[in-house]
Amino acid sequence: MKDSAGPDFPEKRSAVVIVGPTASGKSAVAMELARSIPAEIVNADSRQVYRGLAACTSLPSERERKAVPHHLYGFLDPDEPYSAGRYAREARGAVLAILKRGRTPIVAGGTGLYIRALCDGLAELPERKEEVRKTLSDFAAERGPAALHRRLAAVDPVSAEKIPAGNVQRVVRALEVHALTGRPLAEWHRSGGKPAPFESFFFGLRWDREVLKARISERCARILDGTLSEAGELLAEGRMTSGPAFQSLGLRAAAARLRGESSRKEFARSLATDTLRYAKRQITWFSRDARVRWLDLSEPFDPSAAAGIILREIPVPAGGAGRRPVSTREF
Repeated sequence: MKDSAGPDFPEKRSAVVIVGPTASGKSAVAMELARSIPAEIVNADSRQVYRGLAACTSLPSERERKAVPHHLYGFLDPDEPYSAGRYAREARGAVLAILKRGRTPIVAGGTGLYIRALCDGLAELPERKEEVRKTLSDFAAERGPAALHRRLAAVDPVSAEKIPAGNVQRVVRALEVHALTGRPLAEWHRSGGKPAPFESFFFGLRWDREVLKARISERCARILDGTLSEAGELLAEGRMTSGPAFQSLGLRAAAARLRGESSRKEFARSLATDTLRYAKRQITWFSRDARVRWLDLSEPFDPSAAAGIILREIPVPAGGAGRRPVSTREF
């Protein structure tokens, strides 16, 4: 494994931000780093905030969450909307509390908008207006997500390019903002917000595309049955497939499989295809951020080696002695 050159980092208390596409090993590297220094992990995955989605979102295990403090994982009801603005407030609160305890916050996840909101801030968007949201949600239920997405493309093509048609929650929010303000959501985002009151070290996990594709394929096979089970539990609870939790990769396709609308093979293919597309969007998003220092990974994956490179680049809080030795193999 090798790391590419990046900016010099300030010698002051900071957060570590670990980014990359799905299945790149972010959680594993975060855990290795947290075992080496006094640290706590903060979620930056918009799907891992929901309860009951441990399999389909590859949530850190209960044992891992007991070994190292984790924040903003699996705490939200599946029907409760969650925005980047709310995430920024809650994640900043978690990061500042960790810093106050004299520990290092490790932010790990692949939701680029959440990480931007946390570190750079977002413009103050208008409050949600339920009647507008209901009208848009009803339109999606009657005409389909693709029709709703075409409406977004007509008024905010930049946001439409970034938001997949299947993510009805985000499409509704973008259209809501435009309806309430007359300005595209993309324009609001460009206007920026208040940056976080702490510095951040950005590290990205990068794989050869074919290797990443194989890792995604392996993950999809591993979570297939769990995703079906979680979709079944949500449906049994009366959750609507238009709700927030069902925006998670694979859940709608799993619901279709459970209704007999597709075969197991078709569901597996859909899950893998959608996950690959999502990974490509993540790579595009993070590749545009010049702050990210990329770590080029290869199989066999050694998360401790990646954590070792990160350790050499960051200041460790007082009391952080006792690092484990870094692997000496060729990176």
